[in-house]
Amino acid sequence: MKVRKETICEWVLGKMIDFVRNKASSREMITIEKHLQKCRSCRNEVKLMRLTDRISEIADQGAIEPIDLPVSLGTEMNVITLPVPTVQDVVTAIRKIDAREYLSDEEKGRTIIRTLSQFLSEMDNFLRGRRQFDTGREWMEFEKKKSDILKEFFLDQAAARYRPLFKLQSEALINQGLIFHLKDEFEKAGVFLGQALSISWALGDEMSASIAHRLLGEMEFYQGNISTAENIFREALCLAEERGMLDEKCILLRNLGNLKFISGQWKDSLQLLHKALDLSQTSNKKLPVARDLNNLSSVYFKLGQYEKAIEYATAAIEIFDRNEHIALQGQIHGNLGTFHASLRNIEDSEKHWKKAITIFKSLQANDDMIQFHRNIALSQYQTQQYQKALKHLIAAEKLCDDSSEQKCLVLLLKGRIYRLNGNVDRAVKEHQTALRIASEAGLIQLIRFTLKEYAFDYFDLGDSKSASEYLQESELKGKSTLSESDSIFKLEDTIYLGLIAVQNHEKDRGRKLLNKAKRIRRELRKKAMRYPEDIKTKEDNYWNVLIRKLESQM
Repeated sequence: MKVRKETICEWVLGKMIDFVRNKASSREMITIEKHLQKCRSCRNEVKLMRLTDRISEIADQGAIEPIDLPVSLGTEMNVITLPVPTVQDVVTAIRKIDAREYLSDEEKGRTIIRTLSQFLSEMDNFLRGRRQFDTGREWMEFEKKKSDILKEFFLDQAAARYRPLFKLQSEALINQGLIFHLKDEFEKAGVFLGQALSISWALGDEMSASIAHRLLGEMEFYQGNISTAENIFREALCLAEERGMLDEKCILLRNLGNLKFISGQWKDSLQLLHKALDLSQTSNKKLPVARDLNNLSSVYFKLGQYEKAIEYATAAIEIFDRNEHIALQGQIHGNLGTFHASLRNIEDSEKHWKKAITIFKSLQANDDMIQFHRNIALSQYQTQQYQKALKHLIAAEKLCDDSSEQKCLVLLLKGRIYRLNGNVDRAVKEHQTALRIASEAGLIQLIRFTLKEYAFDYFDLGDSKSASEYLQESELKGKSTLSESDSIFKLEDTIYLGLIAVQNHEKDRGRKLLNKAKRIRRELRKKAMRYPEDIKTKEDNYWNVLIRKLESQM
């Protein structure tokens, strides 16, 4: 596509929304991306547009998704001991500002808002420094008291003139809070959202107050304060029901349902998310319906109802055109890959994961691409398609930061495949790099895994003494909670542990491990009943080879 050189920035800015939402044509996308490599100003505009788009989505749809439980940041409020101005002090200050004839109305408004914001911050910190809030209800009562104090401002003629400015200020505070949320600065986000809530309540702006109320619950959630978040959501839900705010009610039901999902309360989650879906289906908006369908698919997956999970996720993906909400489409394709993998629908699972990789490549979302490359590699590893698996692991490794946990996980599986292919020297090299990364980052569980892989590497090199030493060192790191629970790894690892025990003349331990391996094989065979016959036969033969390897040493 040819664009006049002198207007390229103007043309790119005109296409910005289409580019950010992946609605530009493929030729336009190529032209824009080439320009962005050269033009910092346009790159900044793209970054700002993506941030604005994300803020809008969070404000409209709710932020909580069924993901892992976040860790509490353990933040503490500063205790303010200096005297805080009274309402009358601030009203007097507002009157003085309003009386300054040399200031324009705009300058007066800005100065008054700064004065009020400072007062809110000082009052907030002063009161919080003297009281801990054990529940969301207590916190909301606190915010209502602040809003009651603010109402006194608007009884004054000077302050009342600026009500429209204060409404705009509350909306700006919500956006500022969301920006800090996106930066994971939750304490700052909470301060801005608390101010927005107090101002909105004082003005009687129920919609802005409801949004700020709900977003404060989300901030608590992201700090790991789950019970407080739930209390705030339920309080907000009652208000939304009383005032007939159906969109807000739908978002709150969705957040509560996903919160129950994260807490492992699948049935409660299912009930709440179905209520959210019933409401979202009454609107003409695609996004909330797709999100509710996708969230329900995750719940059905956790309940072991894999066909139902696939049904709901497929319904979610079919809502969108090709270029609509592609980040969510990528997430749903990733989920579908996992659901099909649980039924051992290998071709379908890899098809969806590859679609997810293509989508996240267009979004430059490396972490997601790495995860799905690893998923495909693990699936191929389990069916002994080692060369195919290595291709995906190499692709994933190129996307990893040199010192990331993701790279360590990729190298662990990569080294294991090299060992099983007979290239043990290369396996040691991969595991050496993995151990360095894990040690530098202090990743204890990954250090444990790497040391165990070292033990198996050295056993295959014929050095059973070093194998035993690495195994002992691994066991000193404590009990593992990572992918060791995967049944394929568990069978292989049990065989290796048995072989090392036999080499060390621990026949009784070796026999116990052999019996354990046979138990694991029986479990795998039960799971394999629904596999396609070619996969089932191939894997069963592989398991039998492993078992016979240990039996021959007894």
